[in-house]
Amino acid sequence: MRQLFRQAASDLATRGAGNVPCLDFLRSGAILLVLSFHVSELFPPGSLVKRITPATAGWTGVDLFFVLSGYLIGRQLWKELASDGSIRIGRFLLRRGLRIWPLYFFFVFTVWAGVIMAHRPAGGGWSDLFCVSNYFHHLVEGGWSLSTEEQFYLLAPVALYVASRRLPARSLIWVPVGSLLALPVVRWALIGGDTSRAAFQVIYRPLYTHADGLAAGVCLAWASVYRPSLLRRSSPGANALLVLAALVAFLVLHQAGAHVLIFTAWATLYGGITWAMLRGLEARATRWSGFYVLSRLSFGIYLNHMYLVQWVVPPIQARLGEGLLAFGSGWAVSLCLAVLVAFVTFALIELPFLQYRERWLKRSGKAHMQAA
Repeated sequence: MRQLFRQAASDLATRGAGNVPCLDFLRSGAILLVLSFHVSELFPPGSLVKRITPATAGWTGVDLFFVLSGYLIGRQLWKELASDGSIRIGRFLLRRGLRIWPLYFFFVFTVWAGVIMAHRPAGGGWSDLFCVSNYFHHLVEGGWSLSTEEQFYLLAPVALYVASRRLPARSLIWVPVGSLLALPVVRWALIGGDTSRAAFQVIYRPLYTHADGLAAGVCLAWASVYRPSLLRRSSPGANALLVLAALVAFLVLHQAGAHVLIFTAWATLYGGITWAMLRGLEARATRWSGFYVLSRLSFGIYLNHMYLVQWVVPPIQARLGEGLLAFGSGWAVSLCLAVLVAFVTFALIELPFLQYRERWLKRSGKAHMQAA
């Protein structure tokens, strides 16, 4: 057991050769936004906590996760298309599965067992098991976004593979761009101009209404492979203008489109920030090794933090009230515990499968080169 923890600590202390620090910074920001939102949700509407924008808007951390996932997964697919002219879908799915499935299904069965032991209805567990919890009743808190990503992992390679049979890979940018244009149309068809909370809930979870960030990330990934000049390192001034343009576009879309354009607006803002950071918008602080650790543990933190928040924050509120001190204390304790639990699950579950994946990828890569 100690050896597993030592290996995990050593792995987290060493950046990989292809590591991009700005993506670690952004992924850390995404998980901190989401955690802040779930802590703030336990405070009453009239409290001062509800005036902290990064907390109340922290739900958009999921949209930032979507942009980053779209970029990283899209880059794998575009690079494979560019080099091989095709996509090995089975290999791609297994590669992603070995990263996601072990901890995810461990968590699903743990929650399922806890619900059964508490003599509560466990009927929603099947939707978590089959990664359709963004459409049906479920047990895993926050599992809807993981289902969205799993569906994306399946549909994206299939869509690009089919399209690449008819068109040159370089021209397939229309696939994510078309998705970005279609999503607001679908939302309008479902809710029209309704701005109620009930209407927002209708469009919040399904992949076909809330995938703007994923599409934006795939667009960035296409540029990194087929138009690398668009991501070439630029001056701080040029990157600042890019962020400013993304902010202006965000404000226009957010104000003009209500619910119909809300996810497009956040995808534009987070996509612009990601683009600027990939072009060199950074500071020494963004390269802090702690962001690398948070980034590597973010999946585990995302899965466990909602349960820890519900356990940690109420006792703190009972002692400190419902002001900023209680919020800050609850946030800090929840984060520390979430990181600790995520480290344990990383050491015992994630890392062994990641190590196996690396060995498998090397073997399958050699076999593919020999066959070619």
